[in-house]
Amino acid sequence: MRSLVGLIALLACVMVPAVEARVVRLRIDRREPVLNGKAFGAAGAYEKLVGKVEFALNPALAANAGIVDLKLAPRNAAGEVEFAADFYLLKPVDPAQFKGRLLYEVGNRGGKALLPTFQKAARSADPTTDAEFGDGRLMAQGYALLWMGWQWDVPEGRMRMQMPIATEAGQPIKGRIRGNFILDARSNTAPLADRAHQAYPIADMADPEAFLIVRDSTDGKPQRLGRGQWRFIDNNTVALDSGFEPGRIYDVVYTAKDPRVLGTGLAGTRDLISFFKHSTVGNPLSGVKHATGWGISQSGRFLRHLLYEGFN
Repeated sequence: MRSLVGLIALLACVMVPAVEARVVRLRIDRREPVLNGKAFGAAGAYEKLVGKVEFALNPALAANAGIVDLKLAPRNAAGEVEFAADFYLLKPVDPAQFKGRLLYEVGNRGGKALLPTFQKAARSADPTTDAEFGDGRLMAQGYALLWMGWQWDVPEGRMRMQMPIATEAGQPIKGRIRGNFILDARSNTAPLADRAHQAYPIADMADPEAFLIVRDSTDGKPQRLGRGQWRFIDNNTVALDSGFEPGRIYDVVYTAKDPRVLGTGLAGTRDLISFFKHSTVGNPLSGVKHATGWGISQSGRFLRHLLYEGFN
């Protein structure tokens, strides 16, 4: 655990005025008992709530001023920017057994590591077995456990946020971007984004200004490959006639479009926790007294940035 301490960030989420915490609706698509009603110590049975949380942000509010490009996102009739995210909640069935403590994991790449880390559980995207809930240590103490998607680009099947796209007066925003990859085996195709994530959309598949370079080491001399030797297959894949070689470093530079308003991940975290702490309407987890955020790797960095930018 000592080696883990340097990679995590903990925070206590404090009150945000209701006018700033704009959870429009918590939509529960699936509600089911955990392990057929098995009791977790004195906390008793738990239930699983899975669905979507819908948000709306007012770009004119000072609390949202730090969200880059929020004013460039589409707005509804009320002048607010709408977006949504997946959520996943484990809580005691009996409200009297909930001790007011909420533990929120900022999932790394849309995954779930909280149960394996704190309850010695087998890793699962949707825990359903005894092994996937582990020893139940947190649940036996009456904790509510929460996850929410905060990235737009994670692979299919993981928790994600549907982030708004910034535009200039309704027209697509374009800009240069670089995709970098190293393959483990020879292949005629390669992904533009890391580990099956979604890449930013390509503005023009036939763009003559796009280029592909290859190096044999990080400080090696780059070799530019002819534009006729390679092509985009789709928004996530590039192909090379001679094939990509394992161990070599490839960079694809191209013009992309449709930048997401990434700061909604920070605002959504702020507003969902505030909703659970303070909302009296549509809140299945009333009585939250203390909320703690936890994350590893980029998720720990996310929490530090959330503090730095004043979203706590």
